[in-house]
Amino acid sequence: MPKRSEIRVYTHDGCPGGERALSFFHLHDIEIQVKDIGKDPSARDEFQRFGYFATPVIIINGNELIGFDVEEVQHLLENIDYTSSNGEEG
Repeated sequence: MPKRSEIRVYTHDGCPGGERALSFFHLHDIEIQVKDIGKDPSARDEFQRFGYFATPVIIINGNELIGFDVEEVQHLLENIDYTSSNGEEG
């Protein structure tokens, strides 16, 4: 059975890669936690504390991606349960 995933996206308004990432997750009904470093001081503090320097940063079960690479995201999503309600359990 797939493991339940935690997916976080650090981004800000006007970030093209962040916009593509959010659109991808929304289109595929994938539940994520958005960390807007432009509007949320605690998200910005986390972003800086972890040493990130560019957005978007996508974290899928501890795997960090800087930038949005659809193939890499799909690869990381292959064996995990990432939706809140997507079909029946078996």
